[in-house]
Amino acid sequence: MPRYHFDVRYDEEAWLTDPDGMELPHPTDARREALLTAAELAKDAVGRHSRISVRIRDSHPEPLLTVNIAVAEKKRDPGTA
Repeated sequence: MPRYHFDVRYDEEAWLTDPDGMELPHPTDARREALLTAAELAKDAVGRHSRISVRIRDSHPEPLLTVNIAVAEKKRDPGTA
C-alpha cells in the first residue's frame, strides 16, 4: 500500500513536513484526507491565518496534489434581519 505524506503550510510560512505519512490504498483517499486535514486546521485558524495549504507527497519528488483553503470570517451586520 502506498505511503502519503501530508505537509502543512499556514499563509506563506515554511512548510511543516510530515515525516511519518500514512498508508492509504489510493490517491483519492489521500486527497480526501488532505481535505479533511485542511478543514480541521481551519477551525482554529480563523483570525490568525488567511490560508491553509496541505500538500500530498508520495514516492515521487513532485507533490501529488496541494489543497488550499481560504480562511475568512464574515459576520452579518447585526442591524439586518
